[in-house]
Amino acid sequence: MGIFGLGISTVISEAVMLIGGLNYYLFRAKVLKVSKPIFSIRIFGRIAYNGLSDFAMMFVDAVMIFVLNHAFIRFLTPAHFEGYAAANVLIVLFYSVYMGASMGLQPIHSQLMGKREFSKT
Repeated sequence: MGIFGLGISTVISEAVMLIGGLNYYLFRAKVLKVSKPIFSIRIFGRIAYNGLSDFAMMFVDAVMIFVLNHAFIRFLTPAHFEGYAAANVLIVLFYSVYMGASMGLQPIHSQLMGKREFSKT
């Protein structure tokens, strides 16, 4: 199905992941539940301070992917684009594991740094 098939498969996989996540957190989760967020400037400031570098990295990554996709569509054939997309699936898989581990460990690392327990980091 070419580029159209890649787009459709991406939309379907993201929709399945959204529905599965909502189903879990709304109905099956025992510890974590979806709740109405509390908005406060202090909380927003702490979140921004802790997550701004991750946000900037993800934003730059999204812009880079956008530029690459436009370059592929404009200058290369669909076969080249499909080859890049197939190779990129593997790269994204490993990158996602790395980013998930680093983001998951970030709160623990921050807590240990705050307690000045540098030997455990």
